[in-house]
Amino acid sequence: MSEENNNNSIPQDDVETSAEDITVSSEEMSEEAAAAVEEAVETAKKKRTVSLKTFILSGVAILLVVAIATGMLTYSICSQVFRKKYAENVVKGDEVIVENDSPSEIDLLNAYIDKYYYGDVDRDAMMDAALKAYVAATGDVYAAYYTLEELLANQEESAGRMSGIGVNIVNEDFEYNGETLKSLHVYNVMDDSPAYKAGVKRGDRVVFVGTGEDRQSVTEIGYEKALELLLGEEGTAAAFTVYRPSDDGYVEVEFDSVIRGPVETSSVMSRVLESDSSIGILIIMGFDYTTPSQFEKKLEELKNSGCNKFIIDLRYNPGGLLVSIKAVLSFFLQENDVFIQTRDSAGNVEKMIIEPVSYGKGDAAKCNVEAEDIGKYRDLDMVVLCNEGTASAAELFVANFKDYNIAKIVGTNTFGKGKMQDTFMLNYGLSGAVKLTTHMYFSGGDAELVGYDGVGIEPNVKVELSEEALKYFPYLLPQDLDAQLIAATEQFN
Repeated sequence: MSEENNNNSIPQDDVETSAEDITVSSEEMSEEAAAAVEEAVETAKKKRTVSLKTFILSGVAILLVVAIATGMLTYSICSQVFRKKYAENVVKGDEVIVENDSPSEIDLLNAYIDKYYYGDVDRDAMMDAALKAYVAATGDVYAAYYTLEELLANQEESAGRMSGIGVNIVNEDFEYNGETLKSLHVYNVMDDSPAYKAGVKRGDRVVFVGTGEDRQSVTEIGYEKALELLLGEEGTAAAFTVYRPSDDGYVEVEFDSVIRGPVETSSVMSRVLESDSSIGILIIMGFDYTTPSQFEKKLEELKNSGCNKFIIDLRYNPGGLLVSIKAVLSFFLQENDVFIQTRDSAGNVEKMIIEPVSYGKGDAAKCNVEAEDIGKYRDLDMVVLCNEGTASAAELFVANFKDYNIAKIVGTNTFGKGKMQDTFMLNYGLSGAVKLTTHMYFSGGDAELVGYDGVGIEPNVKVELSEEALKYFPYLLPQDLDAQLIAATEQFN
């Protein structure tokens, strides 16, 4: 399902803005690391690895778990003498709980828990929590330890795979006949989804879940319960009633049997400017495996509708995958153009260029770069929108457009994330992965590697939104209140 419970908050990093899309994504993961993770995940799907419970029985194995999980070859703990002394009588009384001559801290803690804790414990959950905390203690705000289940969910998210009716919604109150009603406001309907085929439209407000005498008001049951009722298993029917905006206010529309099914999530939305039908708007919400094809499709649809000027809106885009941003940028850069430069902890600098590339089979293949696609949109009349919520891979897009003078940038300074993360599968029988910051990165045109981490990218034309505009959910902001959008239209010749 792809419904969202957003409450008008837009995350700035590592989180998608669509419902159930919330996950830990690998920001700017290198192509090699992405391929390794994908291969490992596929293997994991076929054969689950040994439970961590197996390793808790051995102090040496626990030492190996912690060492491998953090990517370290050594693990600094108490001296052998100190540990042996306390291992002789690890808890009060004469009974020796730990027989190992060299117990780890985990052994010692487990001994106390087993002897004194009044309750049951889940060793797997405890170990997962310990590993997450251990990685977080590196001080790397982008680092994370993922369980196998989280990693699999992340891969499904990056691939754009979901099951549901296929809408993005936000919780929003509105006035109707003098009353304040709660609603699930639809701000996007995914292409070819069950909702799209049933006739659900952007702007519809779900005010009742169910139809007829059995329907329940969102105002009465609340957002959480309404969303719960709207969700369901693939193949089952969703029933709901919407209020659809009309010239006279709202018209009531019932949907009594929308069959939930597989959908491809939206990473790109498109609009036509209300005041000028020659201007098309492309909203990129994130960079995942679906983004290159969705961007191309939406752009071609706008061109076919008569648009010849385009605004690319990256506001509130938190970033995404390196293979995705490379594929999208290939539409605008020339072959052999440097689109990103990276520097590792040893000071080694690598330049990555735009070139034809095939990632073989699997989800990454959606980001293949074909020779005939390179630079094909370079000469379009374009303007780019950004703001403080434009981060990571989205900033790389903005930087390249600015550095190569492809289009003017309008809005406010971007977030300022110029660090690259890679995700590494754990081995030695462990089921999980660790994400770490491995490189600083810089745009292709930044020859001196000055970068924008912690600083952001300054637009060519700086425009703030009004307090009134900031009250709206970003993707539902009326165009006539969007000062940044209006300023973008003024940049066209």
